Amino acid sequence: RPYINAAATADDPAQYTSSSMVTEQRTITATGFAVRAQIADDAEEDSIVAVLPLVTAELQQAIIDGEEDAILNGDTGTHQDTALSSWDVRNRWGSSGLGGSADHRRAWIGLRARAFDVSNTFDRSTFNATTLLGDRATLDSPHGVEGSLVIITSPEAYFDKLQAMDEVQTMDVFPQPTIVTGQLGQVYGMPIIVSEFMSNDLQSTGLYTSAGSTGSMLIVNRDRFKIGQRRGTTVEVDKDITRGVHQMVATVREIFFTVDDSTKKNLRLMFNL
Repeated sequence: RPYINAAATADDPAQYTSSSMVTEQRTITATGFAVRAQIADDAEEDSIVAVLPLVTAELQQAIIDGEEDAILNGDTGTHQDTALSSWDVRNRWGSSGLGGSADHRRAWIGLRARAFDVSNTFDRSTFNATTLLGDRATLDSPHGVEGSLVIITSPEAYFDKLQAMDEVQTMDVFPQPTIVTGQLGQVYGMPIIVSEFMSNDLQSTGLYTSAGSTGSMLIVNRDRFKIGQRRGTTVEVDKDITRGVHQMVATVREIFFTVDDSTKKNLRLMFNL
């Protein structure tokens, strides 16, 4: 805490007022992700396309997609999306192995779950520029400087809600109207991030308890969230000569967390879009 520094007026002036730092102990444990594929020797030899580099790139992309999905839709303990075992976001993951203990969406508390945990969600069936400002106003301090706040939205909400706002539709109110450019980079100084893992199949509650038909949108103070990485993405290849296959495995150890306490409203979820 800062105090006024009084000018010295005597030979033995008073000491400056001291402050005590407040600290909190926190334990953060990294989570490991792994993706594995097998390539037969014959397939590698016969393929016109070089198989191993192609599969390596796909393994790395799977790690990236899994991380993004977990950041948005992850939860720990009893997952808030109770039908996780049937939730294949945009048909990205396939139907087998969903919802189990090794599901990547159980790695950490994601942004949607965090918003429910801190009770900063709202049924935003009515959406416009005014309600967007109202949603932004619900955030706790620090409210973030320019660029700290971002909007993360589904593609559907981006086109149907953000680009459709009256305030950005015509040239008389917006210099680069969306009806001409088809693009909108930011609103009220908040950059817009479109993610395929902000799905459009949620129930009107904002949760995936069974297949629904609504989407959601987040306002996030990105300065309050961090990704800690113990080991970057590593791809290893091992040939099993007894089976005639190449085993390919991509791994990473990381954690997504907030620097704030468990009650801080450092994000806002608008659901039922």
